[in-house]
Amino acid sequence: MARIGILTCSNTTQDAGCSSFMCLKGINENTGEFARYQNQGGTELAGIISCAGCPTAVAPEKLLKRVRSLAFLQLDAIHLSSCVMSLCPFKNKYARLLKKHFPGINIVEGTHVESPEVVQMFIAGMQDMLTQSQKTMADMGQQAMEMEKANPV
Repeated sequence: MARIGILTCSNTTQDAGCSSFMCLKGINENTGEFARYQNQGGTELAGIISCAGCPTAVAPEKLLKRVRSLAFLQLDAIHLSSCVMSLCPFKNKYARLLKKHFPGINIVEGTHVESPEVVQMFIAGMQDMLTQSQKTMADMGQQAMEMEKANPV
């Protein structure tokens, strides 16, 4: 049985609330990128972590710190989730970084399989979810100032 970990996109899991259900479905059904483990008796999921968020100057170090929490579990592979593969402009950099720092662990690009149409729908949906207009404290402050002007004390 192959011991695996999954690295997901923090925008997808934390901001959009994905529970990694499609990744887990792929594991449970031995489909997508998990089909490769059928001749090893399937998979044992050791853990799921999300990336450190869209990069800053310290993103590689933050990513390595997070992945160490999986790597010590004697993994055979870490899968970059399908959301990472669909959304992340840094996926190739991250894959190279992980291969360099964790040479004994296979870095696999992808989890579950989706049609190109579903991938495009996912990308458009994530863009819509992550860029919705939201009120901020500045908006509330401006509204309060306008209320005070209209109704002086």
